[in-house]
Amino acid sequence: MRSFFIAFIIVLAMVLPGCGGKPGPDAEPPSKIPPGPTDAEIPVIMEDKTQVVTVTANDTMHFNGDRFTVRSGQPVRIELTNKGVRPATEMAHDFVVLKPDVDAVAFNLACAQAKANAFVPASESDKILSFTSLAGPGETVTASFTAPDPGQYTFLCNFPGHYAAGMHGTMTVAPPEPTDKK
Repeated sequence: MRSFFIAFIIVLAMVLPGCGGKPGPDAEPPSKIPPGPTDAEIPVIMEDKTQVVTVTANDTMHFNGDRFTVRSGQPVRIELTNKGVRPATEMAHDFVVLKPDVDAVAFNLACAQAKANAFVPASESDKILSFTSLAGPGETVTASFTAPDPGQYTFLCNFPGHYAAGMHGTMTVAPPEPTDKK
């Protein structure tokens, strides 16, 4: 039995480096893709009256930050770009904003087997404020919604294993801008 186990490990060590598919012609090798910051603000810019949240993700299973702030009652557009090179079957990303008080770990686990529904089954849809579709390498996907009441909202990548790797954070919704009364 011990010999079988050692032989299995050797074969596994020889086979695994070849997994992962072929990157595109302009793709940067995974070793040159730095991990995303784990303690950084995701940029939010104003485009007319819409708050545009510019999110990137990569093959190291990181977003470009772990938090952002928007104003309550205003339109929000999430723009998620997958800057990775690995095939979408192995390393796609999405951006899911959960409603308040949803257990993110339980939600993520409940979605893990829903590959046919892009890991967002109908049974869990009542827990979601907004979400993008899955983005493969080089793709940008979007989701739009109106910022809810002020508070803290969890966001995450729902592709299996990505939440556990650290692809999650907090959307803070601040009160609306005060209006001038003249």
